[in-house]
Amino acid sequence: MKSQLRKGRSNKKGFTLPEVIVTITLIAILASVVVPTIISQVRKGDPAKLGNDFMAIRGASEQFLTDVRKYPASVAQLASSITTSQSPLPGTSLAPFGTPEVGRWRGPYLSKDASAALLTGLGLSMKTVFDTVTLSVSGVISTVGGQKYMVLSIPMQNGATTVNDSLSILQLDQQFDDGVLLTGSIRYRIGTIDTLKFLIMPVY
Repeated sequence: MKSQLRKGRSNKKGFTLPEVIVTITLIAILASVVVPTIISQVRKGDPAKLGNDFMAIRGASEQFLTDVRKYPASVAQLASSITTSQSPLPGTSLAPFGTPEVGRWRGPYLSKDASAALLTGLGLSMKTVFDTVTLSVSGVISTVGGQKYMVLSIPMQNGATTVNDSLSILQLDQQFDDGVLLTGSIRYRIGTIDTLKFLIMPVY
């Protein structure tokens, strides 16, 4: 009986070298097909995520303006309550928020906290504060006259590295705007640091 048990144990084998090589080869083939597809899908999602985040910030800013009756100066003011020591968007009011404005704040207006809302999915971050820009009728930046807009900017820079990802930005523009990077509410400006700009709303 003991000799039969020993014989049975000695007959058990592991994987042979050819079996291991075939298995590794199959895994490598599957990975070469699946991984690029996954990366491509993630890449397609990046412009969509950025566009959706922009639309959320635009909607939040409009609701803030409706409630508070002043323009927000930063994404943080959309995510957490304002105080009388904070000021609205520069160039739209000379005074900080007053007690009436603080009392009318009904946020948070964003479902994400301010730091999460600033991440773009392209490895870049939105500026924490809003800017203003004045555009002439042709859409060119003007200092003489035209319409002033509240703007959210994304410097195309990751650390010290300047990033030119105009193809992803063009996909974003085609999906959420007019498909032209020099017009509409999504603008891409090439300069010392390329900058993506969202025109959030007109300032009156």
